[in-house]
Amino acid sequence: MDIDNILDDTGNPGSELIITDAIRSFLAESARWGKFIAIIGFVFIGLGVLMMLFGGGAMIAGGMAGMGGIMILVYVIALGISLIPIYYLYNFATKMQVALRDDNQVFLRDAFENHKSMFKFYGILMAIMLGFYALMFLIGIIGGLASF
Repeated sequence: MDIDNILDDTGNPGSELIITDAIRSFLAESARWGKFIAIIGFVFIGLGVLMMLFGGGAMIAGGMAGMGGIMILVYVIALGISLIPIYYLYNFATKMQVALRDDNQVFLRDAFENHKSMFKFYGILMAIMLGFYALMFLIGIIGGLASF
């Protein structure tokens, strides 16, 4: 394919993308790093579960049952939220590796679907956090005005 054909391509809806050797290399490296990050994430989630069990259990055994229960609940929520994007990242990485190895279009599509889902999750989480920060800012302003 020469440069004139690339420049003259109008991007018809029926035209297909071409994965060059450079793009294949970038995707393979992204998949390797993604898999590494996901595995480390799973390890940290496992360590978090152990901390939750031992820390919450120690608080309950120490007579602070209410605080131990709250701590366990906070850990479950935090670990659950952390698990979702790591799961999507792992699926992206493993499916991308299979897609590139076997030239499999279905796995390539599924890999990018998981990639999209990971970023969508982070986007929604970011919107929730920004809303929470805005709410806390307004409560701070209202509380400051009420003290005058």
